[in-house]
Amino acid sequence: MYLRLLLLLPLLCLACVQPAADCPCDCDTLVIETSDRTAWQKPSVVIETLGDLEEKVVADIGAGHGFFALRLAQMADRVIAIDVTEENINILAEQRDLELPVGQRGRLEPRLAPYEHPNLEAEEVDVVLFVNTFYVIQSVDYLRRVIPGMKPGARLVIVDWKDQSFEFEPPNMVPRSARIAIGETQDMLEAAGFRLVRSYDDALRFQYIVVAEKQE
Repeated sequence: MYLRLLLLLPLLCLACVQPAADCPCDCDTLVIETSDRTAWQKPSVVIETLGDLEEKVVADIGAGHGFFALRLAQMADRVIAIDVTEENINILAEQRDLELPVGQRGRLEPRLAPYEHPNLEAEEVDVVLFVNTFYVIQSVDYLRRVIPGMKPGARLVIVDWKDQSFEFEPPNMVPRSARIAIGETQDMLEAAGFRLVRSYDDALRFQYIVVAEKQE
């Protein structure tokens, strides 16, 4: 019932709580479609940080229901959508068959993994992506276990919640006490043996992006 109500919400101005089309304020940065993750997640911005995906293998760790994995499967040679629950793995398989053209379905592989290990084969992937997942892991040891599954020079991208307060937050944003600051994420990557490439703290409203590479 609540989901149905959310889907009926218009694009609102958060300053005057009016439909954006009728908004009298100069407040473009406060306008967000609360029922649509695409509006604030900006998947194209995140995907751009992954680099050229043609003929590449991507591991989407913590893939959930496939928000990114389904998009990536249309660009990459293969996408390994990793999750820790069988329920999400089954949903990923269903979404793949519903949303991807027949010729692209073989590119998306839902893969079950334990909490403590990514379940990647040796030098299997060119790109590793974590979106709203690393705050749960927060582990240098886990990052070290990712490295053997990455090809030399492979890229790793972490997108996670900013450690700050917001006037408005998306429905699925975790409490501030559970978030991990961008500096902590960078420190963990370096401690695990990655080379930091670039960090973005203003590309997304609610999340930061940290890009790192496996050192050859």
